Amino acid sequence: MGTTIVEHVVLFKAKDGVSKEDLQACMLRFRGLRELDGVIFLRAGALRACKAIGSAWTHVLYGRYKGKTALEAYAKHPAHLSAVAMADPLFQDKMALDWEASPEKKPLGLTSFTAAYIVLVKWATIHHMKAAEKLSSALLQALDSNSFQLSSSTSSSSSSSSPFSSARLSPSLQQCTSGFNFSPARARGFHWGFAALFGSTPAAFLFHDLVQELTGKQSVESFICLDYEAEDETLARL
Repeated sequence: MGTTIVEHVVLFKAKDGVSKEDLQACMLRFRGLRELDGVIFLRAGALRACKAIGSAWTHVLYGRYKGKTALEAYAKHPAHLSAVAMADPLFQDKMALDWEASPEKKPLGLTSFTAAYIVLVKWATIHHMKAAEKLSSALLQALDSNSFQLSSSTSSSSSSSSPFSSARLSPSLQQCTSGFNFSPARARGFHWGFAALFGSTPAAFLFHDLVQELTGKQSVESFICLDYEAEDETLARL
């Protein structure tokens, strides 16, 4: 097990009529928070795609922190509070999940990634651990189980062979994490998060495959599947 980090995902739904310029300025303000102590990386912007039951999220903030203490300090920092105040008039809804993980295959910062798939799950049963192990394996196979090994704070399990031909594998897949949410007050009942990071924009069929793996699973009551492509990371200093 490597060093434990914290993954922090916030989903936003923009209000009707809000200008694209205001939304972009808000996301830029959030991205500037990556300069704070304890933040390993932070990306924020509009989603390329969102598949969800009963919701239509438009934007995401995805950050990685050195631990729970670092996330708590970030949440209380005046720069973060200012960014939240800027965002509140622009968005009609938001939710968040946080999980611990131990990435081992790539550097923790992995600052070069350009795209991410993020999956949030609400389990239908109380047997979360076994359900998470099975779903982790299925998602890994859907993406590319030959190119990396999942590392999670709870368990790691992957098949030794992929169900897809080599032509369908994604060599740009760099790292995955998963874990159980430890911030239930903001999570709308969602229990578990999964993030896959790519060095280049993945083919559209991979997102479809991921959604297919989630659809119809008896263990999954509800899910949110996000496709996010990082924008230019040239940021203004705080």
